[in-house]
Amino acid sequence: MFSFKITDDLSGIKSYNGFIDNNWVLFEYDSKSDSLFYKIDSLRLEQKSDLHELKILVSDECNNTAVFTGKFYY
Repeated sequence: MFSFKITDDLSGIKSYNGFIDNNWVLFEYDSKSDSLFYKIDSLRLEQKSDLHELKILVSDECNNTAVFTGKFYY
């Protein structure tokens, strides 16, 4: 499982999108804890020793966008 804390003190979170290997994946957002999380779906993502790329885009109500990228093995 991946878990991230996302916040915006001024305008608020407008949207978020997550991608693994350039394929969109469903992240869930808990506004009470400002947590964005994704439980790995083993049917979509094969377990192998290949390096995977994770990308998360978060936009606020003013259309400012932050991007996180990382790599992981699964």
